[in-house]
Amino acid sequence: MNNPILLHRLVRRLQQRNRLVGRSIETGLSLPESHFLVELDANPSLSISQLAERLRVDQSFASRIAGSLEGHGHISIAKDSADSRRKKLSITTIGRETIKKIDKTANSHYHRMAAHLSSNEIRQLLWLFKSIADGCDIPPALMRPTEVQYRAEQRRLTRACGLLGDSIFGLPISTSVWQVLSEVVLAQSPPSVGELASLLSVAQNSLSSAATNLVNRKLISRESCTKDKRTVLLRPTSAGKRLYSKIESHAETMFIQALKNEDKQKIQSAVSIFQKFLGDSGEGIAPLADSYEVQPANEVKAKCDCRGLIARSYVRDGRECSIPEVVASAANKTWMLKYEQKIVAVIDVDQEGKQITSSGWEEDVSGWILQSFLHQLYRMNGIESSCAEHLERSCKYLYEKLS
Repeated sequence: MNNPILLHRLVRRLQQRNRLVGRSIETGLSLPESHFLVELDANPSLSISQLAERLRVDQSFASRIAGSLEGHGHISIAKDSADSRRKKLSITTIGRETIKKIDKTANSHYHRMAAHLSSNEIRQLLWLFKSIADGCDIPPALMRPTEVQYRAEQRRLTRACGLLGDSIFGLPISTSVWQVLSEVVLAQSPPSVGELASLLSVAQNSLSSAATNLVNRKLISRESCTKDKRTVLLRPTSAGKRLYSKIESHAETMFIQALKNEDKQKIQSAVSIFQKFLGDSGEGIAPLADSYEVQPANEVKAKCDCRGLIARSYVRDGRECSIPEVVASAANKTWMLKYEQKIVAVIDVDQEGKQITSSGWEEDVSGWILQSFLHQLYRMNGIESSCAEHLERSCKYLYEKLS
């Protein structure tokens, strides 16, 4: 995969993380509304048209955002006494409290994500964001005293990629629906509505509405899972794949143009840091939702629980004669995937971390989740790179068996 396309996918995933921040503090604001409010806080004198220009959205769209924020009590809109044609925007007490919540949560979220980066790596990440935004002629961000520099540059990056408006690159699809289509097209195992809702940090009914939109436009199709008829899986159609490719082509052109004067090796290094920052490969395997946790099985009880799950999986699949003699031993590296403190999948690796010796999972765990688990282990270096081929074979097996 070339850098421009990889960059676009990473930026999309970064936006998904931003949605998670907004949802975790329950502001009730959409991403464009949050950007509008924070930008107004940094630039109190801006008009709606000036904010639209800074956010890279149509003025009519910015007016709708302002009306929504006013309706929820976050801002007030009044005629400017110095110019009756101009409307004066002011952040209310409710708006100020919301901004405090956003700053506290977003700053904390950033520090957690950046905890495993060095100071030099953080500088390179900021350089990448700034270079893209500068190359797209996005106005410099005024950093507010209550935020880290990363957040100001990240907002510029989001705007540079046109991810705040009601369409992407002027094509007939909204940015929120585009996020759903992208994950369905890239997924190596068809996701369910619930899994996508978790990944994109949106309510399940909102995800269902976006999926219905895509189905009605014949961009994706719905089908029942063979394991559980109540679970609906999503697959892309040929038309959906074509639209996806068209949008990525626009993104590729944009990134090439924005970074045309920058050193290629420096870009490559910064993109690798971006991947490390997100814990995301930028490929078709989606990262695990926050409700899942990957842990090593170090305690005796955990090892015993892992052995039991692996054995049940072999018996369930009619492979009881193939159960390895040694499973999740003290010498092996055993990794657990936990959901609400329950072990739902196990990968057992030999002592040198070069081969997966056995694995097991609960029957209701989907191929989408299992593939994400496998690739997170690979990214965490719990499994050495020499095991990559085995991982790909495992993913293919899971896809054929569970989808």
